[in-house]
Amino acid sequence: LAEAKAIEDKAREIELERSRILSIYETEADIDRQRDNQLHSVQSNIDVHDSYLKSMETRIARQEAKLIETKSKKKKKKILEDIEISKANVIAYTEALAKLKVHKAEIVTKFEQEKELYRELKGESGY
Repeated sequence: LAEAKAIEDKAREIELERSRILSIYETEADIDRQRDNQLHSVQSNIDVHDSYLKSMETRIARQEAKLIETKSKKKKKKILEDIEISKANVIAYTEALAKLKVHKAEIVTKFEQEKELYRELKGESGY
């Protein structure tokens, strides 16, 4: 009984997905446009993260140079704290950047699958 329900639920899911694809997209160009819009958005975030990471690398280099030049122990301690904060930010942004790149690849895969399903559905319906 549970197995039959699972099969029925899966069939319903497939039919809903088929209906969704046909209701959203009139042409393959619509799929491509939607994919491109999402990719552009993610790429913009990737570019921002890249830019931030480059500026942080420069900042850390400046902080480390300042550390060498500074004589005061109190100032050195503050600079070391700032360097640690900067390095923690670099780690966090590097991880976020990696996730964004994975997300970008997932978008490409998702829309390839949607386009394939769209072609299949259009072929079945005779359009």
